[in-house]
Amino acid sequence: MRNSIVDLIVLLARRVRLGESLNDIKDDTLKNFDKSEISAAYSWILQKYPVTENTPVPGNAYLKSDKTTKTPSNKANPDHNHRVLHFAERMLITPEAYGYLLEMVEIGIIDQHVMESVIEKVMFHTSEKITLEQVKKMIAEHLFETNRTSQSNHSFLKGNESVN
Repeated sequence: MRNSIVDLIVLLARRVRLGESLNDIKDDTLKNFDKSEISAAYSWILQKYPVTENTPVPGNAYLKSDKTTKTPSNKANPDHNHRVLHFAERMLITPEAYGYLLEMVEIGIIDQHVMESVIEKVMFHTSEKITLEQVKKMIAEHLFETNRTSQSNHSFLKGNESVN
């Protein structure tokens, strides 16, 4: 269930980054997810990227896109660098898994520090190749653990709840 919620969060973040409003995302896009997963994903997106007067599209400046060129904007993080894996890391992290990590940083689901922690966890805790699915699980663990430990001011849905 957690992985499908993360998949939906990623889908929503991608769409918002392209300039779409959360209200504009059609039900047919969400048909593969149940109501509680949709509620949990919307809750996570809206709490991570609250709407303010200056942001008509849900999300912060990092998720906005340049609508004239239809390309993502890097204005929120001008000194954003892509991390290059060294040889030992490339031996353990598949290209698909690494690409997914880069995309998660790019669309604002995780930051570069979290990406580094995932890479370090891989390097110190395994000697086998890490697949895309395993990285997705690590990201999900991070997202939900972070929410659990910082819930003092937030009320995140756990995936089996809904908002009415």
